[in-house]
Amino acid sequence: MRENRAGTPHAGWSTRADEPPGPYAAKPLAVALGARLQRERLRAGLSQTALARRVAVARPTVGRWERGERLPPLPAVYRLAAVLGIAVRMLLPTEDEAE
Repeated sequence: MRENRAGTPHAGWSTRADEPPGPYAAKPLAVALGARLQRERLRAGLSQTALARRVAVARPTVGRWERGERLPPLPAVYRLAAVLGIAVRMLLPTEDEAE
């Protein structure tokens, strides 16, 4: 963790290789779910904006989910599946994908 001007530690953006990734670093589970979400969205012929409106979230949120920066909360996963006309399990990655 780096120190600020006052010499106290803080969590900030770091480019040092010896520091752990920040809270927004992509994680395997989120990346796999995001890839599935993007594939199903495109298959349904929806833009990120259209999907965001139907799921009642902001468009950048859908982008973050698709890039694997964030995981959607469980209620949003159910809404996504309903809007895309698929089963929830179609969005959830297998163990192999999530590693």
